[in-house]
Parts: sequence; C-alpha cells; structure tokens
Amino acid sequence: MAVISHRHRCIFVKVPKCASTAVRDWFIAHGAGRHSFRPYWYFGTLADRLQWLARALEMYPGYLTFAFVRNPYRRFLSVYRHANRIAAVRAARLPGHPENLGTAREYAELVAELLDDSGALWGPRSTRWFRDNAERRYGPLGIPLRALGFTFTHARPQVDFLPDRNPARLFGVKRSNPVPLDFIGAVETLDADFARLQAALNLPRIAIAKINAAPPGHAPPAACDAATRRLVEHLYADDLTFTGCTSEEAPATPPDREPAVPVRPGAPPRAGTALRRARYALATLETGLEDRLFRIPPLRRRAAPLVRRLRRLA
Repeated sequence: MAVISHRHRCIFVKVPKCASTAVRDWFIAHGAGRHSFRPYWYFGTLADRLQWLARALEMYPGYLTFAFVRNPYRRFLSVYRHANRIAAVRAARLPGHPENLGTAREYAELVAELLDDSGALWGPRSTRWFRDNAERRYGPLGIPLRALGFTFTHARPQVDFLPDRNPARLFGVKRSNPVPLDFIGAVETLDADFARLQAALNLPRIAIAKINAAPPGHAPPAACDAATRRLVEHLYADDLTFTGCTSEEAPATPPDREPAVPVRPGAPPRAGTALRRARYALATLETGLEDRLFRIPPLRRRAAPLVRRLRRLA
C-alpha cells in the first residue's frame, strides 16, 4: 500500500480513498515510483500485503515519507460509493453476488460489525481469517464476507495506516525506527499540497490528475441522516481527532507538523541490514517484472493459476 521512489528518495504511504490512486499513478508515470509490496495477483488480502510497506519504512530510514488524509465524513461516502460500484460490476458476472450494499446507513452498520468482528488483523492472519469466515454475514442485509474484500481493508480508519499513530507496530510489524511521517497533505487541498511536495523533492512540475472522483451531482456528506453521521463519528472517532474535522471542512494540519516539507539528508545503510536489503531488492524487481507481464491479458490469464499455487506455498 505504498509507492517508493529511489530516484527521489521518498516513500508514499497510501491511505485508502485519500487520492491514493492519483498520487500512485503520478509517481509511477513521472517520479520513478514502483510498488513496495506484492501486487494483488498474489491473492492475499490487502491487509496481508501491507506488511511489505512496514518493512520498506524500516529499510530506508533516510527517505522522505508522506501521505494524504481526508475529511472522515467525505472519506466514508467515498468508500461507500466505491464499494457499491464494485458490487454492481461483480454481480454482473458472478451469480449470487449482491448488486449493492444498501443505504449509507446500512453500510455504516455493516462496517461497524465487520471491524468489530475482525479486530486488528494484519499479515497472513488476515487472509486466513477472511478465507475461514467467507460465508459469515454482516449488516442489516446479511452481506457475506466473501463479497466484502474491498470493505475489509479500505473501510478501516485512516489512522490505522499512519506511522504517526502506530509507533510500536505498523500493520503488525515491529518498528525499530518509529519516526512519524515527514509530510501529511489533505485531499481537499490536494493541488496546493502536492505542489509543495513537488518543490521539496524537486519533482517534475506536472499536475496531478483526479482519478476515481465522485460523479457530478453525488450526495454531499450533509445528505447523510443524523443516525448515519453518528455511526460515522463512532467508527472514525480517532480520524476526526487526528484531522481536526468537526464537519465537512478540510482537515487541519496536525499541530506538531511543520507547514513546510523538510528534505531529509541521505542516511547511511543501517547496520546488519545487508541481507534484508538484498531480499527486498529482489522482491521489488520481481514485483516490477510481474507488473509489466500482468498487463498482457492473455499472459495474465495463463499465469494466474500458477501464481495462485505458488502463493499457497509461500
């Protein structure tokens, strides 16, 4: 759930539904970025693959780290809309898959049940739990877990993805270098914040594209009824505190964060990490090659069963 650029010595920590696809695609196209974790075709949950990000942060302590956050009310509706889009697409080709996940209030109730039931699962444990409980049902509509792969990770609070709020362990991985992020921007001020990041890292001055934006005329956060807003406030209480949001305004800059982006000096290699660095270099090379190969649909279809078997052996 991150992009790393060795050319610009930075790591982007992706928070789901916080302009993460737009920033990722910009860095891959213009910033020499690459994924820092095994891609989706390894068939584990996203909560499993995120552990690669935690290891990347440990391996490159001198790299500038950054993320973007979002008003929690708006982010919830973005997760809700995208989950329904995915449900509609899958229902068209998978018999028995739900066509939608209900109203915003019903979806909030579903998320509350799911997060309470699954707990703080990361790594292989998350994939095993998801597989073993695939038929368990959630929410007022009784949606089976197997239809909630997107929701399982993306609906988690934003603070679950931020090193700032997880100094001891991040995604279940013990941290030996528990420094906070160097920079946190906001989706609501994306253009201005990304321009500051470009200046600090001497990145190409190419505008960032808006991807997966809400369609014109979508319901704003204020359209949620009072009960739904209360559920959102309960689910994302820590996010509301961290962002300083009390309504639909943009998140405030955390009080302990400098408004300008500092550029970290290069750090020498950490002692005793040569083997880890070599393994990670091979892993990122493998991921890069797979990313290119799997863009060819016929090859993707032929290779997927083999990759699935290899994943079970790993």
